[in-house]
Amino acid sequence: TRFAAGSALVPHGRVAVAVALAQARGLVNAGQVPGVLIVGVDSLISWPTLSHYEREDRLLTEANSDGFMPGEAAGALWIGANSTETRQAPQLLCTGIGFGRERATIQGGGPFRADGLTQAIMACLDDAGRQLHEFDFRITDNSGESFYFKESSLALTRSMRQSKEAFDLWHPAECTGECGAATGVTVIAESVDACGKGYAPGNRLLAHWANDAGQRAAVTLEFGVVA
Repeated sequence: TRFAAGSALVPHGRVAVAVALAQARGLVNAGQVPGVLIVGVDSLISWPTLSHYEREDRLLTEANSDGFMPGEAAGALWIGANSTETRQAPQLLCTGIGFGRERATIQGGGPFRADGLTQAIMACLDDAGRQLHEFDFRITDNSGESFYFKESSLALTRSMRQSKEAFDLWHPAECTGECGAATGVTVIAESVDACGKGYAPGNRLLAHWANDAGQRAAVTLEFGVVA
């Protein structure tokens, strides 16, 4: 296979899809390529990986309810430009991308205020030119550990400027297990499916991801016929 000159590996774990989307947007907007293929693949079920997380007491077991179920997955996304052809049918449009860094990680201590995720969410909202209350639901890489659900709640509290009656939090990992770098593809794929088949609570959503080392990423997505 011959890859284009702008092709690259994006070894950034669970936030990798957002990094890849940012790079793809640059390539497409510059007119260098008609589209970009983003492929994510990962596995957490090899013995060395399982042994590491078992020693850290982070696996979901009968003795530990505050853990995650390891899994593996692979998937691909086609990212194209906003062309006349794509406007003829509903599309999932990435309208904003943002990044942040969390110092109080799951591996360390310190005051935990969800600063990194809040920074990423506010950055992607600024990029999209929207407010958080304008979105219908959230979808994340949360896979079972209370640390990340607490972070999502704190970031929501700090980012929401206008109250909403409901703001659902979806997490595909409840079906796939924790699948590392592939989780970005599963999150976006479920978003496309839910909006396209009409079982989503709305057509505007916020997606966000978090790495154990502190990297945070968020994107705003909107489904519909692009004007």
